[in-house]
Amino acid sequence: MRDQAEVLRRKINASKIARKARTIAIVSGKGGVGKSNFSVNFSLQLAKKGKKVLLIDMDLGMGNVELILGEPAKGNFVDIFKNGVTIHDIINTGTFGLDYIAGGTGFHEVFQFNEEKLNYFFVQLEMVIGRYDYILFDMGAGVTEINLAFLRSVEDMMIITTPEPTAITDAYSMMKYMCSFEKGVAYYLVVNKVWSKRDGEQVSMRIANAAKHFLQQDIQMLGSIVHDELVMKAVIEQVPFTVYDPKSAVSQAIVTIVNQYLGLSNDNVWTEQKEGFVDKLRTFFLKRK
Repeated sequence: MRDQAEVLRRKINASKIARKARTIAIVSGKGGVGKSNFSVNFSLQLAKKGKKVLLIDMDLGMGNVELILGEPAKGNFVDIFKNGVTIHDIINTGTFGLDYIAGGTGFHEVFQFNEEKLNYFFVQLEMVIGRYDYILFDMGAGVTEINLAFLRSVEDMMIITTPEPTAITDAYSMMKYMCSFEKGVAYYLVVNKVWSKRDGEQVSMRIANAAKHFLQQDIQMLGSIVHDELVMKAVIEQVPFTVYDPKSAVSQAIVTIVNQYLGLSNDNVWTEQKEGFVDKLRTFFLKRK
């Protein structure tokens, strides 16, 4: 496997790939806020803008992404470690045109794998970093050691919350926790399941003001999504709601959020960092060994 990883690494270096995917972690402090549904529909609309998008389900063991898309996945993220497949073997291209990788069970064992297997995994990640414009990680709720490794390595973090007091508290706590580690991450906020636009604006301002005052951290407000029974109907039909009814208020809210994100993230302008996503992830994993 070491020889195979070395060959792949040389191919990547030789190709001098110009494209470098922007990495986005989509998180929530608690479950039940609609994070996975948002991840799928946001990714779909980003792809409709002509971007090359890969969505990776990191809510491991749940399989939410493939359920929302209504399509069985071929393999999952864990197969790279356990079965030695390439990352291209497990990328699914859905009916709706979105490339995605399903989650899987057993990823918590990653720190038990030897350095050779870990390096093979990093080489696989480097391959997709050069293939896509955006790679999104639908993270599981809470902060596990595995989640933390990915959260500390991405460029952008999108926090999904709702007007519920517990969801607001958990969203702020997530941001506070991450700010104690990483200062270079760009934070974005989406308020889901609001009853009105004003409701969403008030929640956004509360979190943004608290982050600025107590954490000295800016968070960009991307907007809100009004509660709509259509979302549940789409879930039951296993069709993303932006496909189920593109003209609905919730679908149009996603389009607006995508446009807002592209503007705020300075699309087409990639900042050079001392360490890229894969380098950061490699450092975190190998230090843990």
